[in-house]
Amino acid sequence: MTEAINEDRARGLMLGLLVGDAVGEIQKPKHEWYLYGTALGQLACFTVEGLIRGFVKQQKYEAMEPPFGTVWTALNRWAAIQGYATTPGFGPELAETGWLRQLAPLRAKRGTAPATVKALVAGGGTTESPVGSSAGHHALNRVAPLALASSFAEHHEAGARELAAQTHGHSASWDAAAAGVLLLRGALESGSVSEAIARGTARAVRVDVIKLLEGEDSGAAAGTASYCLVRAMRTAQGGGTLREVVTRASEYGVGCATFAGALHGALHGVAGIEYTDFERLELAWVADTLVKDLLREEREHPGPGWLGTVSAIDPVWITKYPAS
Repeated sequence: MTEAINEDRARGLMLGLLVGDAVGEIQKPKHEWYLYGTALGQLACFTVEGLIRGFVKQQKYEAMEPPFGTVWTALNRWAAIQGYATTPGFGPELAETGWLRQLAPLRAKRGTAPATVKALVAGGGTTESPVGSSAGHHALNRVAPLALASSFAEHHEAGARELAAQTHGHSASWDAAAAGVLLLRGALESGSVSEAIARGTARAVRVDVIKLLEGEDSGAAAGTASYCLVRAMRTAQGGGTLREVVTRASEYGVGCATFAGALHGALHGVAGIEYTDFERLELAWVADTLVKDLLREEREHPGPGWLGTVSAIDPVWITKYPAS
């Protein structure tokens, strides 16, 4: 049975990911105030929002399908407010729902996400019908928050592969995303890198996922999801503060720093994040709110039940997280 996760560690995972994503800002002179991340941090936030809306949809319609469609819609909302082309047929009314679209930090340009943008225009991929051939680290780091979803824990491996395949066409990136989610889930539950690896390996089904968790990446190219996963895992094993870990991992690239930050945060929680970094992180309160809301959705289902026949605990919930 999957264990419940500690809220402090759950928040730490997301905040650590964003600190790692902002490693370039951390390394600037001290007079630089805000820690601005990249487009990856924005996409990770929209992924969490899409998961919440997927679970709201399940509750509202008693639907059992996984929340992949609502995550895909969330990525389209990110593209819409960023000014990128969206999937054909994605109506503007879908872009103007929820609360993330209103936030200036998510509308601001924070670099590019070429594989995601191309996949959105192409209509997205699946493991059965991939789009493009990208194996980049966004497949690993954007999907990482899936580890927070306890109600989907039995399907983390397959679900992570499908979510990664929406935007990245190389199968190695799907396995890296799956290994990453399993590793982070183990870290949330245990607080130990070695135990997290053991738990992830025990739950993995695919041989290539197990190999990644064992530290094998088959000579993956720098910047790829597999490369970043393995090097981030090794860096986190070396210990230290969050800033020390992400700085060491950044020697292998920002993708390594991002996942190393997520892993450190999952292991040590918010207490393991320096307050000055938390305070300066541009998306800190956004990510923190999303994580708390995801855990609340799974714990309480505060929105209305099946077709509104069950009263909502929180009447505003369905406006904040519409079932679409």
